[in-house]
Amino acid sequence: MKIIITKTLIFIAVTTFAFTVKAQSDYVITVGGDSISCKIIAPAFGPIKYQSAAMDAPKRIKSDEIKEYYLSGDRQLYRAVFINYDKRATYLNVIENGKISLYEVINTTYSSMTMASITTKVWYIGKGTNYVKDFKSNGLFNSRSRNERKDGFAEMLEDNKNIYDKYRTEDKFSFEQIRNLIHLYNTGKPLGQYAQDYFIKKTKDTIFCEIELSKHYNNSRYRLNKKDRFTNMDTSVTEYFIGDNNVTVVKKIIPGEKASVYVRQIKKGRINLYEQMPIGNHEAATSYMYANKGDGPLILINATRSVQADAGETNKEQKAFLELFADNLTLRKELIETMKHDYNIDTITDYISRYNLAYLNNTSSNR
Repeated sequence: MKIIITKTLIFIAVTTFAFTVKAQSDYVITVGGDSISCKIIAPAFGPIKYQSAAMDAPKRIKSDEIKEYYLSGDRQLYRAVFINYDKRATYLNVIENGKISLYEVINTTYSSMTMASITTKVWYIGKGTNYVKDFKSNGLFNSRSRNERKDGFAEMLEDNKNIYDKYRTEDKFSFEQIRNLIHLYNTGKPLGQYAQDYFIKKTKDTIFCEIELSKHYNNSRYRLNKKDRFTNMDTSVTEYFIGDNNVTVVKKIIPGEKASVYVRQIKKGRINLYEQMPIGNHEAATSYMYANKGDGPLILINATRSVQADAGETNKEQKAFLELFADNLTLRKELIETMKHDYNIDTITDYISRYNLAYLNNTSSNR
């Protein structure tokens, strides 16, 4: 199973109906407690590195040297923890930070048969320590029974009678309830009525809200408060993100169209990968895959059709994808051989990830 630590926002104190996120630099915190402002390089595959202004070259982030790091672009905090008493530490995304800390991992698997993806969310929990236990998941859970996990959570809350009584009285064990209680325990304040979804406007303002995702991405709606009605996204929204589904949607112009539409961004890097769900029986396709390099125009590289495509269409898509690798002859040669027997979502995502990593490493070494 491929594990992808995704864009999940760290806890946010919300005091207004909408607010703007100001820029903040990446940083690492050493095991000695020193905070170092830096640039963090986090490829899809391979080691994560950091480089401060005083460093000549990037250095790998290791758990015996760095206990935490923060990615400002994604607003994500990661901490080195030991899962279920493993001897080796793993960096997990912190979504609630305090005496009780809550961590999240997103597992995404792809089906080469259906070209669809399945996303599973797993939460880990720890109190006053960097030893954590798997705690809650929307997938299969085999380590401990639900009652064992519920009772274990109750024990963590026992030193705060009001919150403990609230938990026992309501007797709920949902993702929302758990997070609300942990936030209340840590801060003394409710988590608030804001979801962790957000959208970005043309002015670069980031607005936190709750988003109702539509099948075709173009009809998604949002609300700033759970008491409000959902409102359609207006034309000034250039990007939006759904936290629970780990879905990033951006506005792009696709081939053959003059106006921009919303497409799901699957990969981000030197080569970007997008998915569009067409409305209606457009060319009998159920989904389109587009890619671009840098800020270049999108090109069609794959279409999942409800009817058999002719060889000419398929060859055109494969050729377009191959051209993206013109500046990496080693990968291009390997891709040519792979495409003789495999050309699916796994092929596409794997080669884009490998290309982006190679490009990033080459860029870093030439600094």
